[in-house]
Amino acid sequence: MKFNIRVATSGDVPAIRALIADSVRGLQVNDYTVRQREGALATVFTVDSQLIADGTYFVAFAPDGTLAGCGGWSYRKTLYRPLVI
Repeated sequence: MKFNIRVATSGDVPAIRALIADSVRGLQVNDYTVRQREGALATVFTVDSQLIADGTYFVAFAPDGTLAGCGGWSYRKTLYRPLVI
């Protein structure tokens, strides 16, 4: 399957939020409680609008136009980042 990948725009934010919520609520159902999942959606799994403004956040669409994935990166320090040992 070929995906169409492009830089995200502010107009994509509602679809990105919906995709993230669907992902968390579906993929984490066996590992976390409803309260934990909803808490994570309110704090950790949010759209970083600065990445969109920076042009370093991307969206991937399936051939039928459905948003299938999203993600980004930044050199800025963030609250959540990997620990390097």
